[in-house]
Amino acid sequence: MRKALLLLLFLTTSLGISYAQRNNNEALARQYYNNTEYDKAEDLFEKLLQDNPDNNSYYDYLIKSYLNQKKYSDAEKMVRKFIKRSNNYSKYHIDLGNIYDLQNQKEKANKSYNDAIKYLVPDIGMAMEVCNTFIEYNLLDFALQTVKHSRKIFNNPTILSVEASKIYSLQNNKKGLIEEQLSMFEANEFDQSQIQQVFQDYFNDPNDYNLLKLILLEKLQKEPDQIFYSDMLIWTFIQQENYDAALLQSIAIDKRLNENGTRLLNLGKYAMNNLQYDVANKAFQEVINKGFSNNLYFTARKLKLNNQNEKIINSTYTKSDLDNLKLEYQSYFKELGENAETFESMKDYAQLLALYLNEANEAIIILERIIENRLGISSFIAACKLDLGDYYLIRGDIWDAALLYGQVDKAYKDEPIGQLAKFKNAKLSYYAAEFSWAKAQLDILKSGTSNLIANDALNLSLLISDNEYIDTNLYSLKLYAQADLLVFQHKYNEAIIKLDSINILFPNNDLEDDILFTKSTIDLQKQDFTAAIVKLNKIADNYKDGIWADDAIFKIAELYQYKLANQDLAMQFYKKLIDEFPGSLYVVEARKRFRLLRGS
Repeated sequence: MRKALLLLLFLTTSLGISYAQRNNNEALARQYYNNTEYDKAEDLFEKLLQDNPDNNSYYDYLIKSYLNQKKYSDAEKMVRKFIKRSNNYSKYHIDLGNIYDLQNQKEKANKSYNDAIKYLVPDIGMAMEVCNTFIEYNLLDFALQTVKHSRKIFNNPTILSVEASKIYSLQNNKKGLIEEQLSMFEANEFDQSQIQQVFQDYFNDPNDYNLLKLILLEKLQKEPDQIFYSDMLIWTFIQQENYDAALLQSIAIDKRLNENGTRLLNLGKYAMNNLQYDVANKAFQEVINKGFSNNLYFTARKLKLNNQNEKIINSTYTKSDLDNLKLEYQSYFKELGENAETFESMKDYAQLLALYLNEANEAIIILERIIENRLGISSFIAACKLDLGDYYLIRGDIWDAALLYGQVDKAYKDEPIGQLAKFKNAKLSYYAAEFSWAKAQLDILKSGTSNLIANDALNLSLLISDNEYIDTNLYSLKLYAQADLLVFQHKYNEAIIKLDSINILFPNNDLEDDILFTKSTIDLQKQDFTAAIVKLNKIADNYKDGIWADDAIFKIAELYQYKLANQDLAMQFYKKLIDEFPGSLYVVEARKRFRLLRGS
């Protein structure tokens, strides 16, 4: 018994030593190979492979070591040995063909490649390995032959679809790729989202989507009732940013299937998110036209209101747009009333009245009703209080505004909405020329969690600190603060008179860039974007060290992106901000928008 235990201990120890030795040799062999010392790597891998003939990694390293030294005869001898030993394993035939290829023996190489395909057996692992090895050697025609032969021997027309799609893409055969993916859906192997993802991964030219569109149209002519092709066509139109065509196709499917409008609603939301407000409006209206009894009627009505609001905020609009939207809101509330279903729309309607139609009094009445009747959760009520405070301020009721801001600040002290309330109260002090108190509050907010609030607080704090300790500047700052309040109250002509008076009364003031920025704000609110950009460019060019330079560049980029639909110039100014003001709080958002516009 004791002898047996000693023998077991000896064997275990020997095996451990052997295993450790092999690991050391393997690591050393790999190191030699990576250092291009192929002769030394060859010696070690020969020994390793001799002891472990089934180790594919040793086999691959040894072949590469031979080939890197152009020892073709040694490589061929080894591969033939493995072919015989494995009973014609297909991958070894590819390796043999590669050895011939490196010696420009094309006829022998092609015979070996064909042998690799000929000796394929119904083994999916082998088929994938052979196909991917051909792809690795850039032998794409043979890789495709592997796919076709495998499908015959497996009697399965869809196996190796991932490999086939990759081959077609590498061959720049987008038609083959498209047909491959569509056949996968037809065979119930892939769902629509998988196919769309493949196209997005492999399409790199607008013409790819044109080709997909033509193929889908051909298939629809043969199978007009195949909804998958129609859905894919809608998706293709969207990728091409042809939203009008996507809408027409969606309407056609909706009518053919007698749907309730879900498809149209989804398209409308997608169009709205991509700033295609007119298309979104038409999509929502199609659902509304289905009538009151449709279960998506009020959802569509609310979305249409939201869409029209978004257009006013992010795009251009006319007085007619504002008046029509006001009528839409009134009709909506007449049908649904003012209740828990419509309180968000009531808040948006109040914003339209106060900020765009100069009807602050009516907006105040609406928000007071929301707050009094508690229409919504507490955070929504708090947001309504901030809006109501703004509208009180527009009307001139400064103390009522301060009371509401204070309530929200106290209730949400450590939350973004509370910080916004504190900022609004600090700005009230600034309007009232209580600069020291305003600055003390602003300095607290400079490290706030909300970047935009922190940025606004920093700018206003710097404005005050740059001017409050010099008598002449202090008087000019009081005039500037008064003009700033007039702009907030939409009294633009009075504001411009006040701003112009600063330079007349105090010609040596330090507010030139501040005045330009405020005047650009007036231009923006009047939708005179060209005039605004001129002033903002002047700030960016002439006041690079001022507090408004990065704000000006970011605002120009936004105008080109959202108001003027010039993506190239938008990208140019986002890039300018990123390069010239790396410490700006706008950089993270600028980088995100730049990448979005660039498409990567």
